[in-house]
Amino acid sequence: MLSSESITLAVHQPTGKILHIDQALNGLACECICLQCEERFEAIQGKKRRKHFRHYSNTNCGGGLETALHQLAKQILMESREISLPRYGKVIYQNPISEKSFKEIIPDVSVELIDGTQVFFEVYHKHKIESKKELFFKTGQHKSIEIDMKNCPVESYREIQDFVINQTTNKRIIFWELPSNPSSQNTEGSYVVAKLIAYLPILLIALRILFPRQFKTLWRSIFS
Repeated sequence: MLSSESITLAVHQPTGKILHIDQALNGLACECICLQCEERFEAIQGKKRRKHFRHYSNTNCGGGLETALHQLAKQILMESREISLPRYGKVIYQNPISEKSFKEIIPDVSVELIDGTQVFFEVYHKHKIESKKELFFKTGQHKSIEIDMKNCPVESYREIQDFVINQTTNKRIIFWELPSNPSSQNTEGSYVVAKLIAYLPILLIALRILFPRQFKTLWRSIFS
């Protein structure tokens, strides 16, 4: 269980949004509750102690950090309009929607690129995307990204926001696009293999002339 001073995320009751301790009013004025046990929180923001949320009544609850972090990541995606992706750099998007059904699945967050193409984000902390869901994205050729929140820092809201939006090592492309010309790539690969096979006898003869002893030893070790 996390120590009481490790709880930095809470549910803001008036809005239902996830709030970081950086964004909260002090004490009970924060109007926050624990996502896990729904107990009332008070914000501890004194200078001597690390800022954190504390259950108002004594409890053994750990604060539901993983669930809160998952919810906050989706919230950040909803409030942003751009994100950095591996291989593709910064992508601009619009019309974000959380947990809206798409055919037989419910993506964590759905957005649209400027040209109207849909993109789907899946957020996880412990449990990666289900194989059935991943197969759906790939076979349907739906642009989709998985965001791993496992190593996300939680000391400040800005760190979490940066981790979700700007970091790329924590993201995996599930599907984005097919190879530009798979048939030509296969043809090119076959051509290279054919050329290597064609020049192999010449290479063997050259090795035999230049390094006769080593060649004989190698030949015997291969075919003995």
